[in-house]
Amino acid sequence: MRRLFGIARWIARLIGLVGFGLAGVVVFLYVNTGPLPPPERPGIDWRFRDGTPLPGGDAPVEVPLSAISPALIEATLAVEDRRFYRHFGLDPIRIAGALVHNLRAGRLIEGGSTITQQLARNAYLSHERTWSRKLREAVLALKLERTLTKEAILERYLNTIYYGNGAYGVEAAARLYFGKSAAELTLPEAALLAGIPKGPALYEPFGHPEAALARRREVLRAMVDAGTLSPEEAARAAEAPLALVRRKQAPDLYGYAREAAVRFLEAELGLPRAVQPYAGLTVTLTLDPKAMQAAEAALARRLPAGDADGLTAAIVAADPADGGIRALVGGRDFRTEPFDRTAARRPPGSAFKPIVYLAALEAGMTPLSVVDSKPTVFVYDGGRTYAPKNYGDRYYGPITMLRAVKRSDNIYAVSALMAASAEAVVRRAHDLGIRSPLPAVPALALGAQGVTPLELAEAYTTLAAGGLHAPLHLVERVETKDGRVLYEARPKRELAADPATVFVLTRLLEGVFDVGETPEAMGTAALIAADIRRPVAGKSGTTATDAWMAGYTPDLAVVVWVGRDDARPIDDRIAGPIAKHLFADVLEGALQNVPPHLFPIPDGVAAAYVDEASGRATCGRGTLVYFVRGTEPPAPCGLVAGSGPAEREGRPPAPPAGRRASLIDRLRQLFGDPIPGR
Repeated sequence: MRRLFGIARWIARLIGLVGFGLAGVVVFLYVNTGPLPPPERPGIDWRFRDGTPLPGGDAPVEVPLSAISPALIEATLAVEDRRFYRHFGLDPIRIAGALVHNLRAGRLIEGGSTITQQLARNAYLSHERTWSRKLREAVLALKLERTLTKEAILERYLNTIYYGNGAYGVEAAARLYFGKSAAELTLPEAALLAGIPKGPALYEPFGHPEAALARRREVLRAMVDAGTLSPEEAARAAEAPLALVRRKQAPDLYGYAREAAVRFLEAELGLPRAVQPYAGLTVTLTLDPKAMQAAEAALARRLPAGDADGLTAAIVAADPADGGIRALVGGRDFRTEPFDRTAARRPPGSAFKPIVYLAALEAGMTPLSVVDSKPTVFVYDGGRTYAPKNYGDRYYGPITMLRAVKRSDNIYAVSALMAASAEAVVRRAHDLGIRSPLPAVPALALGAQGVTPLELAEAYTTLAAGGLHAPLHLVERVETKDGRVLYEARPKRELAADPATVFVLTRLLEGVFDVGETPEAMGTAALIAADIRRPVAGKSGTTATDAWMAGYTPDLAVVVWVGRDDARPIDDRIAGPIAKHLFADVLEGALQNVPPHLFPIPDGVAAAYVDEASGRATCGRGTLVYFVRGTEPPAPCGLVAGSGPAEREGRPPAPPAGRRASLIDRLRQLFGDPIPGR
């Protein structure tokens, strides 16, 4: 029996040796015969939802090795691969050192890669940390060394490595950071660039100048250790200022969406930022070209030229049908303002009030509920007090929700929150898509707590969808070069609020755009009423530091923020109109080829004609107001609610004096304004 086991072991060893030998033969033949496969160009293929490319590609700018500063070549070799000219593609000394570190850690944490191996990985392989990938990388490195000269390998490496901020290759990086060619780089500039590839997100100098300078000092020390620089030269170079030069270019508004998508790929798909450009990915975003072009044109037209006043803006537009983000702009220019304001928390002011009114309507208030608009002290939490004021200290006396929404009355909004309870408002806000923590206090009614434009856009998109909530998403699809689908968005919509109540709120928010003959009859967004040629609901918001305009049609929700990053006070007479005009420009530009649509009327809604000034139902004259069925006022004159003389003739009434006589009213004249339950 022992003899049989011995024979079996001998046969197994023989098979192993034969297999190892055959593998060696295959590797030898692959390395020494045939051409190199065509390399993959680095970068992600970014696409709009319609399949067209996003502006601003990631393709590298290639230059010969002779057109690259010798200082950059020496710095790169010193910090990345000091024995480059002495190894055959693999460096046994570095591999041995990496092996020791990996064995001590019990996992693969260091690869000991040479420049040749890095080129093989970037051009042909994924960046997964596995032994099989390292083996393939080694074989490809051997083939590169057998096929190309050292100079050709180094040239390819320097022309494809990533230097942050969308710059692939040294020429693109030199022009991006210093406004010069790679041949003109000084020693301090070359050392700084050579340090970036280790961690582009950590060491790019625009966003992380201190880290970039610290990394530059490491590179200079490596050059001294390699004998290519004296300590005195290194010390002088380390003291040189960054001296960054930003080239004058057209603003890049698409960088905000690309960066947000990069974060998504990293967080949701586990693809590290450094790996993504070399993974051969095609990423289709939910962005719409017309919406982005509208945002670009609006910012160029509406924001004051230059940045002396520090004003900037954020814009989010989303589709109520699926929660897809059609436009996302986080500032004036991603190159000069890489901070994405769409994800920054700022107090929304009165733009938060629709959430309060939704909760109040759910709690039993109606568009005709009356509150006395006067200086009021609200008591909460067993004795704490809150004394809000109306804008400009203007108070209206007894006022209905219909008028309070239109005039953005603060006293009414806080009263509505107290009637519904602050806790109910917080729950409703979270249901609609706001994830920021919200304190259950009266000041919440006036938008005192910070939320992000993205969150507010998700809430307004839910209202535009009639209460159906779908989380906003930016990435539609992710594919590899061989057609494998790594991710595909499948948005799920869930009912977050009663459609009838949302419709009643929507009709109230349409009044914000009313143009009236008196200030009391004019909505706070009347300034842009003539610029919008379709039914629209919305709410403006202003704080001491922020201006907002948020709203929606049945086809698109748009949120605009205007302010300063350092939260310095703004002049609301300037910032407020800017936010409103940006809103109108983006909304109409994005929907320029989409016909106007009325908000669909759901079941469970009734209507009555009301005199706005008194809040009383009328005999078929005045303003048509919608209610959750069962809360409408009794109609006078023996008429059923909402069945005035004009309706009996099969047509809606002409808009009353002082109302916004626009395409909305003409649409209702043509198509009718159905009144359920009559």
